[in-house]
Amino acid sequence: GHLVIDQVCHGYKDIFRQIVGEPKGALGNAEGDCHINVACPIANPWRNQVNSVVCISIHSPAEGADFLCSGAMINNVRQDKTPYVLSANHCLNDDNNCTFKFYFNYQSPTCNNEPASISPLYRANGGTVCATANLNSSSDFLLLRITGNISNLYADSIVFAGWDATGAGSVGAGIHHPGGDYKKISFPRQVTSSNKYWKTYWYTGSNNKGVTEQGSSGSPLFNANGRIIGDLSTGSSSCEYTSGYDNYGKFSWSWTNNNNSSNAKKLQPWLDPDNTGTLIMDGMHYNGTPAVGIASVAQPVQNLTIAPNPSFGNVNIKGAFDSNSGICNVYDMMGKLISSTTVILEPSINMNFRDLPNGTYIVKVGEQSLKFMKR
Repeated sequence: GHLVIDQVCHGYKDIFRQIVGEPKGALGNAEGDCHINVACPIANPWRNQVNSVVCISIHSPAEGADFLCSGAMINNVRQDKTPYVLSANHCLNDDNNCTFKFYFNYQSPTCNNEPASISPLYRANGGTVCATANLNSSSDFLLLRITGNISNLYADSIVFAGWDATGAGSVGAGIHHPGGDYKKISFPRQVTSSNKYWKTYWYTGSNNKGVTEQGSSGSPLFNANGRIIGDLSTGSSSCEYTSGYDNYGKFSWSWTNNNNSSNAKKLQPWLDPDNTGTLIMDGMHYNGTPAVGIASVAQPVQNLTIAPNPSFGNVNIKGAFDSNSGICNVYDMMGKLISSTTVILEPSINMNFRDLPNGTYIVKVGEQSLKFMKR
């Protein structure tokens, strides 16, 4: 037979990290050193969400170059395991002829960044663009469908992430591949709403809980219930500038893209093809079992107090807080978010929970939480 070379992409950097002792990932090289490996214990409640995130290698013939972005396998209302991946439009670099490779389970096996191998079994080659809209006119989203084979040897570890298209936001987590590096997790301290974007602010100084950088583009923002509410578009944050912020394109905006008439410009026709009107969807393991929410919302800490507890509704919350403002979230014992309120983080906060049904709840302020009984 004859071998024909169709095109060549020259990697002028050591893109597969063959240098001995190099602590970064084999696919890329994160610039910052403040990122948190998903193998760290802090990521344990988010295992389902971690297993949905993939690293994407994108070859652009127009640029003659390869780019690295992040994305997430995403569920659809039929739950038929269609291999959709949500990412960001700008990862295409204005080239409609891009080709794709998807890397699953690309993460360090330990919290201290031990090297991970690049197994061909954890790779799917080939994808097609289903829907997309750019950041100038829309929310900068990209929906891909994997066309290459997904090996049965690792398929059962994959999760199709759930999503929320209602437009409601809450503080959760971002999971991504900074610089195409090993998979990382970041925890925003605050999430605010704008027209087409969620603006996220990160912890600073010694309280750092991760940020994003180039290569994180397209990665999912999960809400407190572990469902996708956005994909990373732009931002100014970095390990050197943790006081910067990031913009995540709103999933709720991308859902219909302001009632766009083209199926190629919105998510709804693909993720709800039967037009059922579903706006909240839970995740699903590749084997079909549900992947609902997060494993736990938080662990109690000693420096947060709620009094009186039990209470008829009016309570006083005290704690040591890292910033001047934040979110007070209330969850039921199944981990479902019941309410979310922006509060001024004074040493003492007065809250009224009279509207809650009698029962036991978890009250979370910032990263501190405590059980509370309403009677």
